[in-house]
Amino acid sequence: MADKTQNIKTRLSFDGEAEYKAACKEINSTLKVLNSEMKLVTAEYKDNANSVEALKAKQEVLQRVYSEQAKKVKETEAALEKCRKTTGQNSEESKKLEAQLNYQKTALVKTEQELNKTAADMEKAGRAADDMGKEIEESGQQAESAGGRFSGLGGILGGLGGAMAKGVTVIGTAAAAFLERVTRHRAASRSNRHGSSSRTCIYGKPSGRGERGVK
Repeated sequence: MADKTQNIKTRLSFDGEAEYKAACKEINSTLKVLNSEMKLVTAEYKDNANSVEALKAKQEVLQRVYSEQAKKVKETEAALEKCRKTTGQNSEESKKLEAQLNYQKTALVKTEQELNKTAADMEKAGRAADDMGKEIEESGQQAESAGGRFSGLGGILGGLGGAMAKGVTVIGTAAAAFLERVTRHRAASRSNRHGSSSRTCIYGKPSGRGERGVK
């Protein structure tokens, strides 16, 4: 009975099965690590998932995932071919490997699509960053140009302000001189009026006394 079981096991196996399983085990372990790395990238760039840096980090992990998945597909294709030769086209082992190969190819296609999408998003983000950089540069140039114009205008206004200040000073000086002349004129007029009144009184009194003496 034991010998019969051993013969069935040998008949269902194929050459290189142990190596294939070992290779798949190593690949699955690597994919597990890469899956954790992708989760880390997602967490780190949660608030800036569409930035060039985030997309680049995601792309790097996806490329490694794609490489491991492609390696696994290649290993399974080789194992399926050997299994079919050993156990037959429609054997249970062959069908099992064929199903695994289909799942692996599906995962590989999805990763490829995700890589293409990430590459397109990176290109879009890069163009947006370039456009923003150009806008900032143009704004800076416009600001410098406007600053130069405002500086020239400020110089003109400053010159006008200085001229106006000088004009005000000249006007103030002339007005002060005019006021001083008016004041002197008024003072002289008052002095003349007072002097005339005094002379009239002095000359009038003797004239009165003479007239009285004649009488």
